[in-house]
Amino acid sequence: MNVLVIGHEGYLGRGLFAYLNQNHRVWGWDKKEDLFKLDAGFLAEHRIEALINLSVMADRQSKAFLVDTPTEHVNVMGARHLAQILRDTEVVWFQLSTREVLGPVYRPRDVVKSKGRYRPKFLVDETYPYAPQNFYGKSKTMAEMISESHPKSNVIRLTTCYTDYD
Repeated sequence: MNVLVIGHEGYLGRGLFAYLNQNHRVWGWDKKEDLFKLDAGFLAEHRIEALINLSVMADRQSKAFLVDTPTEHVNVMGARHLAQILRDTEVVWFQLSTREVLGPVYRPRDVVKSKGRYRPKFLVDETYPYAPQNFYGKSKTMAEMISESHPKSNVIRLTTCYTDYD
């Protein structure tokens, strides 16, 4: 499979790129290439079958959504750009998101300690409502919704991630 990993030099991207590269033809696209210079021609030329968007700016300090900022540019406008270049293609789009689109889910009373481990009393499914508490969560919520415009999109919400590199 021909895969494009956007953000392949980042925290998750390095590990994912190395893993996928074991069995697939993988291309990387990162900050120095500029997400907004990626076009449908590149996808066609390299016969990209799957695109994984790991690009992110994470402003967790601001509570309000702020236009004309790096977070809005990368997370929201970047997703919009991908939706435009993926239009009318069969490329599968994986939009990486975050638990922060849901806001605070578990309170101390929602977690049980047993055998030195913590387990939630309930699991979160796709019906759990959006309630982002910061700009980062709000921008990723918008990116998720923009990705829905592509019929072959998938959203993956991460919580705590580990790779062999970090």
